[in-house]
Amino acid sequence: MNGYQDSEPGPDLQLDAEGEQAHSEKRHQRNPACRVYVSNLAWRTTWRGLKDHMRTAGEVAYADVYMDKETRRSRGCGVVEFLDEESAQRAIRELNETTLDGRQIYVREDRH
Repeated sequence: MNGYQDSEPGPDLQLDAEGEQAHSEKRHQRNPACRVYVSNLAWRTTWRGLKDHMRTAGEVAYADVYMDKETRRSRGCGVVEFLDEESAQRAIRELNETTLDGRQIYVREDRH
């Protein structure tokens, strides 16, 4: 799992094969109201590209594109956590049905 985090690696953060920070999912479930689910992502969309696109709505604490464990290819969806609920709501209002990497994406509240 490749994610984005502004803080220094803590006890539950590790570096992946590319030296990027990987993490345990539980660390990023502090406030579900700050998280949005993004679907219809292009296979080439990375967590960095997703983060960059979503930061127009507010400060991003974390972004991840879900990958298939067997094929190591994107599953076409991901999650973004903002620092505040207002930014998450702005992302839903303003970034739903926008284009990222040539595909129209859909942004909604994360239900997990």
